[in-house]
Amino acid sequence: TSTAGLADLDTCEELAEMQQRVLYTTIREEIGAEEDRVYEEAQRREAEAKAAAERAAALAKAKEEGGQEKEGAADGGAEGGADAKGGASEGKGGADEEKDAISEAPASEP
Repeated sequence: TSTAGLADLDTCEELAEMQQRVLYTTIREEIGAEEDRVYEEAQRREAEAKAAAERAAALAKAKEEGGQEKEGAADGGAEGGADAKGGASEGKGGADEEKDAISEAPASEP
């Protein structure tokens, strides 16, 4: 009976070792799966951050280009305004000359 008891003890020890190996394997698999999830999440966040940075750079570039266009339009408008003012001055000068010419002309008899 003592050999049967030792055999049962050996069997119990073997079962305990097998259970321990299965448990460790399961834990390692779970840890590996969690590491994979963490890595994938980190990759996803990195991609989102990169996309956000690209959008911000594109927006800044568009804003800068838009600002330059507005500045160019303002410069063009100022030039156009100066041209119009100059044209008005020339027109006024022409009208003054015509008025003077009429004033200086001898009055014709009716």
